[in-house]
This record gives sequence, C-alpha cells and structure tokens, in this order.
Amino acid sequence: MGEVNDTIHVNVEYYSGEDEDDEGVPYYVASCEEIALVTDGETFEELLANLREAINLHLEDTDTV
Repeated sequence: MGEVNDTIHVNVEYYSGEDEDDEGVPYYVASCEEIALVTDGETFEELLANLREAINLHLEDTDTV
C-alpha cells in the first residue's frame, strides 16, 4: 500500500471570461493531481464549496476500498 499523506496541493486558476469559449463569464478552476480532481466555480466562494464537496466525495470512496 502507498504512503498516506494528510496534505494535498491544489492549483487555482482565474479566468476573466474574455476568451471566445468562456461566454463572457469569469470563473475559477481548481485542480489537484494527487487525487485526480478538477472543479470550478463562478466565484471563489463557489469554487471552495465545490472543492470541499469533491474532496469529501473522494475521501468517502477511499474509505471503502
């Protein structure tokens, strides 16, 4: 079994919404390579809520293995 860490690194990027694919709406994207996670939100608060939910779902899955 692999080493257990209690810390993960999350990369957060801000997009202004000015690119042609962004529909004019700014947003944030968070990614974490350690647990293969990507989530987004239109506000930083929404991003944090989505990130917490995604991490909790990941941890629930690993508890059952």
